Formats: sequence, C-alpha cells, structure tokens
Amino acid sequence: MFYIKYDKDIKERVFYLKGETDSASGYVLNLSANPTTIVYGGSSTITATLTLDGEPLVGESISFSIGGVVVDTGTTDSSGQTQYTYVSGSVATISITGEWNDISDSVNITVNKKPTTVDLSTSSSTISVGTAPSLSGTLLDGSTGLVGESIKIYESDTLIDTVTTTTGGSFTFTGTATTVSGLLTYKAVYEGTATYSSSTSSNVLITVTKLNTLLNIDVPLVLVYGDEFDITGVLTDANSNVLSGKTVDLDVGSSKVDTGTTDSDGEVEFTRTPVSMGTHTFQLKFDGDNAYANSDSSTVTRDITKETSVLTLNSPLNNSTIYTGESVTVNGTLTDNDGVAMPNKTIIVSES
Repeated sequence: MFYIKYDKDIKERVFYLKGETDSASGYVLNLSANPTTIVYGGSSTITATLTLDGEPLVGESISFSIGGVVVDTGTTDSSGQTQYTYVSGSVATISITGEWNDISDSVNITVNKKPTTVDLSTSSSTISVGTAPSLSGTLLDGSTGLVGESIKIYESDTLIDTVTTTTGGSFTFTGTATTVSGLLTYKAVYEGTATYSSSTSSNVLITVTKLNTLLNIDVPLVLVYGDEFDITGVLTDANSNVLSGKTVDLDVGSSKVDTGTTDSDGEVEFTRTPVSMGTHTFQLKFDGDNAYANSDSSTVTRDITKETSVLTLNSPLNNSTIYTGESVTVNGTLTDNDGVAMPNKTIIVSES
C-alpha cells in the first residue's frame, strides 16, 4: 500500500510503501479552529500548523480558501504556524481549507443565527373596565437594541397587532378600551430573520376589574294610601357616565316587588299604589354584570297615610232659618283631597 509525501529537498512528491522506515514521518499540515461554532457576525481563528517529521517549518506560505476561493495567505512562524481570522457573513456551515504544496487540510465552522431577547411589561397590572391596556418592551441582540424589526403582539394565542421597534429596540402597544372584567394575557413574539433568531417574551398578565357604579333613588315625601306614586332612580358608573339597559330591582322592606330597566338616560321608574298603611322602606338594587360592579341605593323610609276627605254641606245653607216643626232635607258631597267623589260612605247627621 502506498502513500505520498512531498520531499522539500528535492521538490518532488515521493511514493512510499506503507511500513517503510520513514513512513511515520514527513510533511504534515494541520488546521484547527477556535471556536468551531460561532454566531452571525462573530469570528473564529483558524490556525495552520506545518511540520516536517514533527519539526515546525518556518517561513512557508499557507493559503486559506473557502469554496475553492483563496481568502487569505499566511507565513509560518517559528512554531510552524500561521493564522487566519474568519468573520462570518452568513448563517451556514463553512468549510475552510488550508493548502501548502499540494498538502491540504480542512476544518468546518458552524455559523448560527444571532440570539435575540424580547421583553414585555405593562404600566399597570390592574385596570378597570373602560380602560385601554398599555404595554411596552425591547428587542435586543445581546445588549444592542434592534431597530426597524417587527414585533407581533398576542392576546392569549390570538394575534392582535404588529408593531415596529424604534430607538434602542423599544416598542409600545396600546389596546382598545376593555369592555368586560377578567384576566388578560399578552406576549410579544419576534419571528427572526435570516441572521437573527426568533424569541418570545414571558407572558404579561393584566387584571381587569369591574367599574364601580352609583345608584340613587327618589321617593315622594308624602304617600297616601290608595294613591299611585312614582319611584325613580339613576344608575351611573364611577366616571359619572349613565348606564342604559341595566336591570334594577325595587325592594319594599325585605322583599323584591318589581324589576325595571334603565333607559338611555340611565333612569328607571316604578309606579306603585300603597296597599297598606304604616311605615315602609324603599330601596333600589343593581346586581352588576360582567363589566360593572353591583350597587344599592340608600334606603328611604316613608309613612303611608290615610286619604283625607272633604265633606261639603249643600243644604240647608249656612245661617238659614228653620221654623219649629218644619222638616229639613240635609244633603252634601264627600270627596277626597283630590276632589274625587267618595261613594258608599256612611255620613252621620247630628243636630246641636
């Protein structure tokens, strides 16, 4: 079996039989890389070592090539070494070859994408219904911000917006005003490029609380047994905005007696007719919903009084003269305080 060794002294390639006395010696070119794995834009030092029978060869020219194209040439030093610094220009596996007088060796360099980090935070982790969530973050290559890159904003797993990084790799996002309470989950995703790796932020949680409400009540001061009266209320939120289409209950004492719905002005109205005398309490209640907190009006106490009546004597006329033995017809009208006739009431006529 044969192997080839270049003999410097005679400037020729010499064939040797495997096992000949000097078969273990000869010219050797060895390439090494440090490191063998780098990121885009990084560098690796390629060291070529040339020896003859284990001894360094000094002053020899070593060429370095990539893909058959010579990219550098170096001269061996006293250690038989020369170096070439490879600076990555693409993400790939690069084969670098060193050559000297038909003797060559190769080394592979793995070039990976540059790692990135994206962070996300919020100015407030708790907001109320009607408030827009506000988020901000940065996209970094190490400690350097990446400008002009697209960041995708997700709410849970739904893409809701795409923003672009500006100075220092910063970006911001302001959502739309919330309409319901609950927990919102956001994350920022950078999908990467040919040279930068993708990255995803940690989840940011924002709690949306129900908006407080205010419910007032208005009950007439005087309530008369049997007379209709109106109880009204107005429902607003904590920002004094009227709330329409909301269900409001009317309690009399400890019992719910009616239910109404607020109109476009946030007003609700109940018409009642007292069916019993005495003291009664009235209160309006809003049980809340997925956006607004519950609220109760103040409790109003009123006395239900008797209907007042007016008895008018029509005959005999006041100060009229009646003679002894003469019969007298007495008549009159009985009305309530509103002038409405009160039929079937017993009237006692007395003479004094």
